[in-house]
Amino acid sequence: MARKKTVKKKRSNNEGTIVQLANGKRRAQISLGYKGNGTRNRPLEVFNTQQEAIAWKNKMKVMAEEYGAESIVDTSGIFVPKYHQWLLNEKKGEVYSPQFKTIMRHYTNHIKPYFRKYKIKEMTKSVMQEFFRKLEREEVGRETRRKIKGELRQLAYAQSCGRG
Repeated sequence: MARKKTVKKKRSNNEGTIVQLANGKRRAQISLGYKGNGTRNRPLEVFNTQQEAIAWKNKMKVMAEEYGAESIVDTSGIFVPKYHQWLLNEKKGEVYSPQFKTIMRHYTNHIKPYFRKYKIKEMTKSVMQEFFRKLEREEVGRETRRKIKGELRQLAYAQSCGRG
């Protein structure tokens, strides 16, 4: 009797990868096309269970379809991508569209350039104070500084609740 040949299944494009690490955790990674600078956009995240990894991978696919693949960023421990991801996940549906555009403008013009080199663990009170001193030196308006402070506080609160 002839044995059936086993055919290796290949995932279709943009379906993503989940790999079990040596410590038992799972690393999920998905390809979302290319960034504006021409490099591949492959965000990855580490999870405790396979189900969490699958849920994240599916969420990334939905976000890529909804917001465009360029808006999805690598969510490593660096503050700027985490903040950007939080804005897209939490704030976008929560606030009125013009207000969201204002928040994104604050992110692009002030937060991203200053905090791009910081990891979340390095975000101390003194770093934040220096950031606001820099905004004052650059003569950024008082109302804009107040709004940026509120946005950063909301992110800190969301992270303390486990939503950020």
